[in-house]
Amino acid sequence: VSKWQGKIDWSEVKTAGMDFAYIRIGYRGSNGKIYKDDNADYNIQEAEKAGLLIGVYFFTNAVDEKEAAEEARWTLEAIEGYPVSYPVVYDCEGFRSKDSRMHLVSRIERTKNALAFLKTVTDAGYEAMLYGARDELSDSVYWNISEIAKGIGLSRNTTASLLKECEALGYIQQIETGFRITIGFFINESINKERRGLHESIQALCISKGASAIQLNKRAIDFLCVAWPNR
Repeated sequence: VSKWQGKIDWSEVKTAGMDFAYIRIGYRGSNGKIYKDDNADYNIQEAEKAGLLIGVYFFTNAVDEKEAAEEARWTLEAIEGYPVSYPVVYDCEGFRSKDSRMHLVSRIERTKNALAFLKTVTDAGYEAMLYGARDELSDSVYWNISEIAKGIGLSRNTTASLLKECEALGYIQQIETGFRITIGFFINESINKERRGLHESIQALCISKGASAIQLNKRAIDFLCVAWPNR
């Protein structure tokens, strides 16, 4: 979530069954300057207070490794003192647009930029992850994925019907604005057969509706279902 969701009632989010949240900590603007998301501190503090685990993402506009590392250092400073237990995410999207500051960045440079961010974050003791649009990540024209050592979150634009069906399953409420939905599954070997069957049903539903579903890594939380805004 980011400032585009407005002032979120995090107690309601927790009551709705969410276990954790991904919050935009900041972004680099088209002018090259770094900004903190207007609601970042509120979202982190209130989500924590409500009992959710926290992950953060930075929306990049880096054109070289120096800027990507700068974004990572800025992010680390911004989250200092906060209980971030999920990966710190490098969100790289939209670079194919001619209006993007990153439009002329090559495949090799783009990969190096991501690695500079991820390495800076992992060197500080956090887990790190690259996030991007599926059609950009799945094509080697844009990335050298084999060099990206950490888990990758995949996103794809989807339709309101998926939200409605997930809502019927009791996992998320319908959101009336434009969105992207990302489904990530965290495998926990100790979960019982009934709960695993439910996860598999949700996964099949999401895939049938064109969403991405991918195992990221093994953690205590078994799954996530996040409504993701444009930027």
